[in-house]
Amino acid sequence: GPGWEFVETGLGSFAGLWTPASGAFLANTAAGAVRSDDGGLTWRPLPAPPELAGKLVGLWGVNPSDHRVYYVGAEPSGLFRTADDGATWSQIDDHDSLLQLGADPDLLYRVRSGQWNVSLERSRDGGATWEPLKPRLFGADRTSGPGCSWSVKTFYAHPSDPGFLYLGAGCYTT
Repeated sequence: GPGWEFVETGLGSFAGLWTPASGAFLANTAAGAVRSDDGGLTWRPLPAPPELAGKLVGLWGVNPSDHRVYYVGAEPSGLFRTADDGATWSQIDDHDSLLQLGADPDLLYRVRSGQWNVSLERSRDGGATWEPLKPRLFGADRTSGPGCSWSVKTFYAHPSDPGFLYLGAGCYTT
């Protein structure tokens, strides 16, 4: 368009925004996961699974062609998937993981982290099953120094090439 227009949402800062082909906006905000159906003028909380009641729910992914399919999580409850805009849920991971959708809506990638190990896994069936990708990203075989824990901070799947992933990681001390 010809320029930008500021819209006050009252939700605090946005940490992620998804715009599926349906036209809905879905976002992570300081107030939790939200959705707008009017171009961002108004927002409502996304439905979340009962297991996450009372927790700050984070949105981890949205199907690019169908906004009714999305993934949410909250530590330490895990990662959940809905295919019907939040009416029903299935748990696809038992702890909070970083998740990205691939070029195909059934293609998912997740990063699982431990103190000395960070691994990348892929699902070709919407999260029902997972397979490890080789090589392991980081691990105890790598020199890390005292008090160092490997952590992935940024992780994106290429929107059209299923074999290409971007990730930013490093060794962080406390």
